[in-house]
Amino acid sequence: MEEGAYDEKNGITDGAATIGTPWTVGVTGDRAYFVAPATYTYKQHGKPVRESHSVFTVALKRTQAGWRITGWTWSKH
Repeated sequence: MEEGAYDEKNGITDGAATIGTPWTVGVTGDRAYFVAPATYTYKQHGKPVRESHSVFTVALKRTQAGWRITGWTWSKH
């Protein structure tokens, strides 16, 4: 199910994610790894919801065009 369809089906609007100060940033050659705390806020059926204690993790690869995300995850801590 697409995110937009999921949100619409569940009455979710006004979603916003905030990424905190990174816990881990590692770069080796043309690869990088980034882990940071995250918070997701939104309204569900008009009521505000705040999901904190989440973790945003990203794997990146440096290309001629710059850094590109090769994989990511959003998980509960």
